[in-house]
Amino acid sequence: MITLKKILVPTDLSELSFSVKDALRSILDDRDVEVHLLYCLESTTSRQTPYIDGHSETALRDREEEALAHLTEIGRELIPGIRQFVPVVLRGDPVGGIIGYAEEHHCDLIIMATHGRTGLAHMLVGSVAEKVVRYSSVPVLSVKPKEMRTHLVAPADVEEQLHFH
Repeated sequence: MITLKKILVPTDLSELSFSVKDALRSILDDRDVEVHLLYCLESTTSRQTPYIDGHSETALRDREEEALAHLTEIGRELIPGIRQFVPVVLRGDPVGGIIGYAEEHHCDLIIMATHGRTGLAHMLVGSVAEKVVRYSSVPVLSVKPKEMRTHLVAPADVEEQLHFH
C-alpha cells in the first residue's frame, strides 16, 4: 500500500479545476495528509519591458495576494477539517511550476482536473494536465469534471461531425 503524506492539487481557480474535490475527499478519509493547493500566476513581465499589458511588479504582487486569499478560502471549502493545508502561489509556466513544486516538496501525488478540451482547441492550447502527466516523476491522478463525463459524445455531435443530415 502507498503511504500518502503530501498531495499537490494544482488549480487555475476555475470551477472546473475543483472537480477534484470528491476524489480528494475519498483519498483523505482517515489519513493525516498535508494538502498543497497550488496556483501558477503567469506573467508577461520581463526585465526589458516591465509594464507590458499593465503587468507591473506591483500589479503582479496584488494578483498574488488576491490568489492566495482565494486559495485559502477555497481550500477551507474544498477540504473541510483538514489539519495540514498549504496554499501556494507561484509565478511562471504552470506545467514547470507544478512539476517543479511537486518534486521539490516531495509530494507523493498530484491530483488535478482536466478541462476536457478536444479537437482544435486541444491542439492549439494543449493541456496542462496532459503535460504534467507526461513529464512528472510524481504520480498524477487526473480527474475529468462530471460535466465532461456524462455526455462526452452526444448523437447530435456524431451526426454533425460526420455530416449525417
